[in-house]
Amino acid sequence: MTSANTAKRKGSRQSAARPTVVLIPGVPAATILTHAAGKARITASLAGKEPLETRNHIIREMGAAAHPREPNPGEEKAPAEKSGDPSAKPNHIIPRTTLDLLGGGARVHISQREGDAGNLIIEGEVMAFDRGCMGRAVEAVMRRVSEAAALSDAILEMKVERGAEPMVACEEAVRDLTRELSGAGFPVRAEVLWRPAPGGDVWLGVGGGEDGEKFLRAFIEESTAWRAL
Repeated sequence: MTSANTAKRKGSRQSAARPTVVLIPGVPAATILTHAAGKARITASLAGKEPLETRNHIIREMGAAAHPREPNPGEEKAPAEKSGDPSAKPNHIIPRTTLDLLGGGARVHISQREGDAGNLIIEGEVMAFDRGCMGRAVEAVMRRVSEAAALSDAILEMKVERGAEPMVACEEAVRDLTRELSGAGFPVRAEVLWRPAPGGDVWLGVGGGEDGEKFLRAFIEESTAWRAL
């Protein structure tokens, strides 16, 4: 999925120290996460003479091309919009929406709201598993917002903040952890994590309950071969 020069790769262990397993709540227990996404944040403000309603289609049109999707386990689900509800927010207010970009190689969590000065505020978090894909996804979102600003003759202010880098788990740690968990009877599966994660040799889902986390943490710590975070 990623190459060595586009994501931080652990590769093989470089010392005799116990490899680190980062426990990730909210992901099904015994799920080994081989990649953790990097993140970039985009914030844009569109201001002008035209009313907000003339620019309320930005995210919807982006979604028509990018295909809205349901969140994976561990992802926050966006609130559903209520049609026909008199108390619903104006149609230029769009809550956090998750869209796939670039054929699923990147993902954006994006929202749209009215600012204090009557301007339109668009906030997005772009996730991807390598820097090249991240850059292309950021450019795609920026281009769509810029086009909307130009069509509505709006004054556009936009900034991009780079966050966490994409990361790849240590292949040796993934192999050894898979073998150990499978041998103990855990239903192991491999997935990717669509959000940044703390640094470690490998990431492990521990479910959504405190008991599951305690059980897996105890198993990892008692093995003497791993260090749990």
